Amino acid sequence: MFQIRSSVLAIYHITVILTASGASLGRGGRSFKALKTAEPKAVSALSTSAEETPAVVHSGVAQADFSRAGNRGGVIRREPVENVHPLVRKHPVTGEKALFVNKQFSRYIVGLKSEESDSILELLYTHIAQGHDFQIRAKWKPKTVVLWDNRITAQTAIGDYSPERDGFRHGSKINPQAERPFL
Repeated sequence: MFQIRSSVLAIYHITVILTASGASLGRGGRSFKALKTAEPKAVSALSTSAEETPAVVHSGVAQADFSRAGNRGGVIRREPVENVHPLVRKHPVTGEKALFVNKQFSRYIVGLKSEESDSILELLYTHIAQGHDFQIRAKWKPKTVVLWDNRITAQTAIGDYSPERDGFRHGSKINPQAERPFL
């Protein structure tokens, strides 16, 4: 999301789920996907014309700094970047409008005081997390494959996942690049 071009598709495949001792396990927690095209309609305070849509700074710096501090094995695969994208984007095929924010990478709304930006972004994050009418949940098992249009979908793990109980997931994720977000 913080890249200049978002990814068009996410393909996630779980190969195996292992216990801490390395034994195979038949389950592996859950995650949810929220379809963000429903969100601009549901959040009435958003103006979604191209001239009025605010821009949001998206950054991978905090994620890289977290790794530099020795977390995640201290691995940084590439230097972090920051980019500016519209708060609401248009899907290039369907023309539907979708929110383009992500709690992990969206930093602030350009042109607003930090208190205003933080409040609006928190409202949108909460809306995405609690909007059950536009979510699906995936329950991971070995050989599970899930595909979603990454331009209009939020994805996160469910908070009740426990590696000790649900196992350690091993899989692969493919994200082909898409166009730069626009409205």
